[in-house]
Amino acid sequence: MVYKYLIFILLFIYNVSLSEIIYDKQKIVITKNDLEIFKSFYKTEYNIDINDQDALKKYTLNLKKINKLDQSNNNIRNDIDKIIELKFNNENLKIEPVRVFIFYNEIQNEFINEYFINNFYYLDFRIVAKNFDNTKVGISLNQCLTIDRFIELDENTIFLDKLYDFIKNKDSKIIIEFNVNKYEVCITDPVVRKIEKSIYLYIKKKIEEDLLKYLHS
Repeated sequence: MVYKYLIFILLFIYNVSLSEIIYDKQKIVITKNDLEIFKSFYKTEYNIDINDQDALKKYTLNLKKINKLDQSNNNIRNDIDKIIELKFNNENLKIEPVRVFIFYNEIQNEFINEYFINNFYYLDFRIVAKNFDNTKVGISLNQCLTIDRFIELDENTIFLDKLYDFIKNKDSKIIIEFNVNKYEVCITDPVVRKIEKSIYLYIKKKIEEDLLKYLHS
């Protein structure tokens, strides 16, 4: 719903007005409207307000990479457009600022997924756990039908290694021993999303340098 409202407003702005040119170098022209559209999609996707300087840097760097790839793969923009169709189901969004954002988002996610699969270890997870901010999970003796007590998640959580396996290896459940009894840890979807977001932000910082190297290559 958020994207639908955003799309309506941005396409109206993009189509009805000529915009100030803010970048014109090496056959790349970027207008203020282009940048505002990129920033709006960035805000909607990541819930982060990016300033004009950082947005322009990301925009130009990714557009240059698209143009470079286009020299060896004439279908690169068509490939991006297919992603736009699948994500938004809107033909009108096949415009350059949206293509640039989609390219940036897809490439970044590829780097993040690769890091998570190959380089995200238990010690990394312990660092991430410091940011769980008083998050609590219930433990149960009857398959989470009722909660017996709550345990706070942090880097010292007694079952953090099992929580790591649950997130990393998609284990179906977590069973722990506590006061002689065996409990199932009851992790709700909001808690899982919170943990995944913390991991995402951690890895995002880790891959920044490699991502920049790729975009500059």
